[in-house]
Amino acid sequence: MAINTNDVSNTQKVIAVKGKNLSTNRSKALSSPVTSTDRVTITETASSLKHVLESISEHSAIDRKRVEHIKRALDEGSYRIDSLKIAQKLISFEEEL
Repeated sequence: MAINTNDVSNTQKVIAVKGKNLSTNRSKALSSPVTSTDRVTITETASSLKHVLESISEHSAIDRKRVEHIKRALDEGSYRIDSLKIAQKLISFEEEL
């Protein structure tokens, strides 16, 4: 199987030409003065949402004291599971759907 080396040299020429054009364009972009400014305004709704998210992140949804209590009870073997209460909660949850 023969390898065509003509394609390789053509590819290298294209890369060299493109690289030269890119550096020329970059120089023009860096030397041109900035004539416009951009402005961003945040709506009142977005600002309120930001405050809500910050407030939520400050409060954990996990009751760490309760988790520790249950962990201790599990380790000691004193944690009791009320199967009737669990079944009632499952039924009420399904009825809400």
